This record gives sequence, structure tokens and C-alpha cells, in this order.
Amino acid sequence: MRSITLLSGLFLALARQGICQNQTFDGLAKVYHESSLLRVQNNPYRRDGQPACTEENIRVRRSWVNLTFDERAEYIAAVKCLYETPPLSPESFAPGARHHADDFTACHYNQTEYIHFSGWLIPWHRYFVWSYESSLRDFCGYTGALPYWDWTEQYESHTQHPLFDGSEYSLGGNGEYVPHEPQNLTIPVPSKPLVFFPAGSGGGCITDGPFVNVTSNLGPHFPVQETTGLEYNPHCLKRDFFETLSQQFLTTASVENLMSQNSIGDFRQVLDAGIHFAGHGTVLGGMSDLWMSPEDPVFFFHHGQIDRLWSIWQEQDLAARMNQTSDTQTWDNVPASPNATVFDILDYGVIGDGRVEMVDIVDTMGGFLCYRYE
Repeated sequence: MRSITLLSGLFLALARQGICQNQTFDGLAKVYHESSLLRVQNNPYRRDGQPACTEENIRVRRSWVNLTFDERAEYIAAVKCLYETPPLSPESFAPGARHHADDFTACHYNQTEYIHFSGWLIPWHRYFVWSYESSLRDFCGYTGALPYWDWTEQYESHTQHPLFDGSEYSLGGNGEYVPHEPQNLTIPVPSKPLVFFPAGSGGGCITDGPFVNVTSNLGPHFPVQETTGLEYNPHCLKRDFFETLSQQFLTTASVENLMSQNSIGDFRQVLDAGIHFAGHGTVLGGMSDLWMSPEDPVFFFHHGQIDRLWSIWQEQDLAARMNQTSDTQTWDNVPASPNATVFDILDYGVIGDGRVEMVDIVDTMGGFLCYRYE
């Protein structure tokens, strides 16, 4: 067994030599692909006591563009099933929750001031997305892995992208146009940051695709505030496409800049300086609500892509990057909080295992989690 581990380590090192030779994103993704395949066979970074990931149990996440129509239809059916599955949240916590999809919105709402602009941003969302994927499988019989939105694959408009083309094999397109103006707002968190909200080309309920008649029951909370968050307030799925953001920030050049960062702190700063917000801001509507954005199924595609980028970045130097943390445990460190560490306990309420130690989720193939990206 020792010789297998040494051999795998040698192959992993040889695979990663290509990183120095090709810094393009395509080159880094290729190295990740080869290296992660080797780690399925034998992962020298698996934690003691965790089961091994195998070719039989590992989930392989792929771009929506690369799924067949049948695979897209299966995913869409599973997501719609979540809206028909009773909630797990107790009424004392989320009195407005009416289905399991609301549970994810409530969980995100409850943690927002800790999981944004902090050291918990990236790892917290990794397990949140994994738990959503697991609910699709456990509650709704989904047999695949969570697809992601590779927004570096630019189309002339969102509505030409297979994810948003309005067909039965998409997540639906833009919202109905409602006249509205851009806004400069103060985000209601202790540090009171200012943020610009653009006005897109929609703003109302989506008008096509399989989620036209889907109802979310919590929020909105910000920038439009109709409730304090968790009361019952049924509403449609709204979008307000603003494609300028994707053209500026969701590009191969932006991703290559992200990949060039040498520490997780710099990685997180660059991510938050454009890419993270742009994925929300180019869709707007429900995706622009910093508290309630998981109400739009697009949320999990965007954060799947972010998690993919973190995975590719980690794989460049696993020994140094697997357990790297940065920043503190609160938004802009207001109020002041301890530094984030891999031994922090991340809280998900009724979602997944509820409370998870960060060290268990920093490796997507460490045994507690078992997935990789194609």
C-alpha cells in the first residue's frame, strides 16, 4: 500500500508540473482533471477515519452545456420536486417555509452576516451546495451530480445560453420588463458597506421555462424588503438580466487572474471584487438578494462554478492550499471576530449534517465529500 501511495504522489507531482508550463485556464483545468482522477484511485490527503472515494461513489459535476436533454430534464424534475417536498425547518425558526427549497433560503438568510466577505465564504458555500445536491438525490431520486454554469463560455446574450434560453430544458429566461432605476444602497450589516444595484432588462416574474409557476415563500429582504426575512410571503421567481457585468467580470481573463493568486486570502479578495457579485448581479431579481438568493435555482449553478474554481486553484498545490484559511468569521470583521481556521464549526441548521467542521470539507475527495469536476 505504501508503494501505491508513493507512486500516486509521483504521478500527482508530474501532473502538476504542467502548471508551470501553461498558466491558461484551459491548461489549469486540464491539470486539475488529470490530478483529480489520480486522487480518485488513491488520495494521499484523505483524512484518517474517512471512507475512501471510489469511481463507484464519486459524483462527477459537469457544465450544463455538456448535459444531454434527458440529463437536463432529470435535473429540472428533481429541483421541481424540492418545491413539493415538505420543509424541515421548524415553524419557530422559519414560519413562512412551505417546502424544502425554502429550507435552503432560510439557512442562507440565517448565516448571511458570517458567510460573506469573511473566511467562511468559500468553504461554507461548498457544503451548502453539496447538501442541495444531496437533497435532490435523497428526497427526489436524482441520480446525477450538480451541474455548474461555466459563465466563461460567453454567448451573445443570456437568453441564447442553454441555461436561460426559456426552453423546457432550461431554468427559464429573463423576467418580464418592469420600469425601474439603478440604486445606490447601504447593505444593512454592521459594517454598512455601499453597493450599486444596476437596472437590468427585466425585473418582473420570469415568463418562460419550467419554473414559471414555482413559488418561493420567504423574503425578499434586500434590496427590496417586503418582510424581515422568514415570514410567509409567497412570490414568483424574478430576474432582471444585466449582461454588462458578465461581459466585464465573468470572463476567462478574470478567471486566470483569480487562478494566479498565491494565497486563499488573495483568492477570496479577488473573487469578491468582481466574480462573486457579478454572477449574482448579471441575473439580478432574486439572485440580487444577499440574504435570500438561493430561492433562484441559478444560485447553485453559480456557486458550483465558484467551487469548481476553488478546486482547480487548490489542486495546483494541494500540500500548501488544502487547509489554507484567511480573514475572520464575520463580514468585514465587524463585529471583530476570531480568525477563521479549518477547525471552525460551520452551521447549516436543518440542512445536511447541521454542523460541520471545516477541515472535513476543504477536500472535495476527502471522504466526507466525494465529488470532482469535469
